[in-house]
Amino acid sequence: MSRFVTFFAVVLLLSGLAGCNLVSSVHPLSDATTSIDDDRLVGEWIPVDPKTRTPSNEERIMSIRKAAQGHAYEVISANKEEQTTLFTAAIGDRHYFSAPLKSEPVVTRYMIVQYELRGDELQMFFLDSGKTADAVDKGLIEGTVTRDKPSPDNPKAKGSLKEVVLTASSDQLRKFLDSKAGQAVIYTDEPTLVLKRAPK
Repeated sequence: MSRFVTFFAVVLLLSGLAGCNLVSSVHPLSDATTSIDDDRLVGEWIPVDPKTRTPSNEERIMSIRKAAQGHAYEVISANKEEQTTLFTAAIGDRHYFSAPLKSEPVVTRYMIVQYELRGDELQMFFLDSGKTADAVDKGLIEGTVTRDKPSPDNPKAKGSLKEVVLTASSDQLRKFLDSKAGQAVIYTDEPTLVLKRAPK
């Protein structure tokens, strides 16, 4: 089985988001050297429905632990056979992590997620693909937007969105997310995904 980010592969599938157009980035917000520690992430977590907060599958407990080296965290699958790395960053009073979307040793894309820890919940807020595509089109952040060809019935309309890839540097990404325009591209009305800390 591919070592795709198990942390998201499982939760996205359970949440019905696996087919969504997720925004990826060529660069992470931070790496093992520039990341900050956030030991609140350490522990065992269960995916829950973002709306009802009922467990998606209690057998899918995932562990997060501090990496042996550098400022990073390791996410370990329930079967202990797969793991990935999270790089945590703080921009102002907001917290983010960058997670690789490719297996090691070659990482070509990252998912950037804003997160909050509220009580026993880890709440995650994704970048809105449509709003991020608009920001790229307006030149607010560097990236590429791929769309399907417009319908022949309406050739002037934009085609369906297929992919959004941010190509901006880590510093540019941080400045963008710290701006009003950057915050506007994040789902903030309610979390996209929620993990609940597993009882001891």
